[in-house]
Amino acid sequence: MLADGKHAVLQGTSMSCPHGTGAVALMLAKSGQLTPTAVRTNLQATAKTADQLTGTLPNNDWGYGKVDVSTMLALFSTCTTNQDCDDNKPCTIDTCIASGCVNTPGNSGTVCRAATGSCDAAETCDGTSDACPVDTLLPNGTTCEDGDACNGSETCQAGVCTAGTPMTCNDNSPCTVDSCSGGACVFSPGNVGATCRVSAGDCDVAETCDGTSSACPADAFVTSGIQCRASSGICDAAESCNGSSAACPADGFVAAGTQCRASAGDCDTAEACNGSSAACPADGFVAAGTQCRASAGDCDAAESCSGFTSSCPADAFKPATEVCRAAAGECDAAEACSGASISCSADLYAPVGTPCNSGSGACDGSGACVSSCSGDSGTVTSSQKKDFFTVGQHATGAVFTATLSCAAGAGNVDLHLQRCRYAQNPCTKWRNVKKSNGGTCAESISYTVPSKYNNRHFRWMVKYRSGAAADYCLTHTP
Repeated sequence: MLADGKHAVLQGTSMSCPHGTGAVALMLAKSGQLTPTAVRTNLQATAKTADQLTGTLPNNDWGYGKVDVSTMLALFSTCTTNQDCDDNKPCTIDTCIASGCVNTPGNSGTVCRAATGSCDAAETCDGTSDACPVDTLLPNGTTCEDGDACNGSETCQAGVCTAGTPMTCNDNSPCTVDSCSGGACVFSPGNVGATCRVSAGDCDVAETCDGTSSACPADAFVTSGIQCRASSGICDAAESCNGSSAACPADGFVAAGTQCRASAGDCDTAEACNGSSAACPADGFVAAGTQCRASAGDCDAAESCSGFTSSCPADAFKPATEVCRAAAGECDAAEACSGASISCSADLYAPVGTPCNSGSGACDGSGACVSSCSGDSGTVTSSQKKDFFTVGQHATGAVFTATLSCAAGAGNVDLHLQRCRYAQNPCTKWRNVKKSNGGTCAESISYTVPSKYNNRHFRWMVKYRSGAAADYCLTHTP
């Protein structure tokens, strides 16, 4: 409660809106024609001026001041003419009296809502209410005709003037244009180009309206000689119209024995019509295995029909793996087809130096085996795995060299240089000082005796590792 004992300060729209709304309602009751701008102006103009509570106005707490309803309503206490009291309601009698405007229900029979269409009724004031009666429509089925019988009889349906059933005009003649005019049917020649008689067969033509007569032209047939049935196969004859019938002549076939498919290749047979079918008999082929191309050389394969294709298989050569000339000796190479020629390759020999005669010889390049090993030779196998060659006692600085080679097809072999573990002779325990690790039987070793092995006994060892037996040749110094 404020100091004046009359007011309390409460904040929020819930407290202020009822007061403001009530003031506006009283104002509009005095004059229903006020605009929102006029309402705001009246409230501001009649608000109480600043006091000790409000302070200087306007401000964010009190706005333009306290609402003064009595002062505001005094603005509307007088009118000068009845027109000043017009509430824009056609069903009230507006009167200006000394205390203000009076709006009384009346004007019975005055149109307060005009009809909006042929199926809508106009409403009039009843004299007892200031409101115009509820908008009503003419009952369903009420006539709303436009006077044209061609489009039927129109009636109201749910407030809409709805067309009736149009008059039917049809003389069932395809060469007339049927219409309705002035309430009567009219049938005029027309529809030029429209079909009035369909074709009754492959040799009958369809007739069309000419646009000048309501009658269809006389029936006519396709000109004699015009094809009416195409050939449906190489053994079927085409048929033509005779000019006097709507039907195409019966189907006929080409005479039996007439060739219908020529041979398409060395492995294909020719076919002929059988006189009772439109189709050429199924394509047949020469029997499988029938030779269609002879061999033209040692490396050329003869070709035969497959029995399911018309062509002779493509000319093929014997595969590159097929031997066409066997080896004539250890130093002669077998020749194989190239896979790209009909002829066998030229006679070839093993390359010069190829080991032969169990490793004791070498090929000379012209097919002969000549002795080639200038050192020690032998054979190591899975059962005879080691061969030894003792080279005696040697002092510090002695140089050992050796080369090992094997015959073609040899297995994996290693070369070792060994020394006696102790300075003794004969030696009972040997140890490797150097060995090859390739295992390819094409090995070389070089070794110089160090001082710690001075005057030891040495030997070479050829050792089998795996694969086929190896014929070898070992050349060494010492």
